[in-house]
Amino acid sequence: MRRRLFYQLIPLDGVASQVAGTGMAMTPDTWDTQPPLNINDDQIWPGMTERPKAQKVATEMVFCLTHACVGKSFVKSKKSMHRAASGQPKDIEEYERFISEAENEVEENYIRYCDIVNPLHFLTMCLGRSAITAMRIRVRLPKVRDQSITDAGRRELFQLALKVLDTDAAACAQMGLRRYMWLVRPFFAWGSWDSLIFVATSVRRQDGGLSSAESDGAWGRVQQVYDSHGELLNMKQALHMAVGRLTLKAWSANPPSGGVLEPAFIVALRSLLERNSTSGEERFASDITTLAGTDVLAPGGPAAWIDADTVSESSSGDMAFDLGDDFDVDTDWLF
Repeated sequence: MRRRLFYQLIPLDGVASQVAGTGMAMTPDTWDTQPPLNINDDQIWPGMTERPKAQKVATEMVFCLTHACVGKSFVKSKKSMHRAASGQPKDIEEYERFISEAENEVEENYIRYCDIVNPLHFLTMCLGRSAITAMRIRVRLPKVRDQSITDAGRRELFQLALKVLDTDAAACAQMGLRRYMWLVRPFFAWGSWDSLIFVATSVRRQDGGLSSAESDGAWGRVQQVYDSHGELLNMKQALHMAVGRLTLKAWSANPPSGGVLEPAFIVALRSLLERNSTSGEERFASDITTLAGTDVLAPGGPAAWIDADTVSESSSGDMAFDLGDDFDVDTDWLF
């Protein structure tokens, strides 16, 4: 029972520490607590005389165990990922093999037993598959930074990013998951930050090799993200402001074809960023909800998880972060 509590509290502690600006204090490589058994709560009671046996079904612990499995894989992959980022074929092959092994573990032990109709099972599938895709994205991003990625590699990365955003949209649109939105929103970093930034950057590059249909489809994904995550328009964190400015630059450089009207999230971003550049924090914060409308700024859960490997930010969510026109939003920022 202690193990079951421990493994369910640790991710929530991570979210709380990120929101507080203190960073992730306990990573899976800093403890030796064994994972709990894959059993339901009613299979444990004070008077039992035999140890319970792990089940080969999706129990009440399926989400917790999948989360733990993914977290362990991320930590194990760090050293391998850094070696793979060097571009050596041997290192890249090793990392790809590691990802495939992690994927097989998650699929075979947990996801294969999930029923898509069950909201918790559906959330488990979203978490497991999005996290594995995120690992594949991160090993490819250094090639974008040093401009060594091929056109085929960039297209593959683009498709992986769209896959992550589609998974996030599916989780947010599933009516049965509305009660879990407090959990879905803070874990937006299941590859979604990397994916959103890469998709916006790809659309902005008019020479990026995207067809009009692909560019329009990408804008549809970006709009889904902003519609589903009103917290991105709160502008309380420097990362939100930077991604918002990147999104506006992409829209100005390469809007959807057909001369469509600006959607609500673009209007909101422009108004918020313009107001923020000329007003103090107090006035900006008080006017947020009137600038964008209630449909876009729907009440949400905690602020989005800031990945410490992606951006370093003060705990105050400094509004004075310099995001002038000369701010680099291309390859270095993407990395």
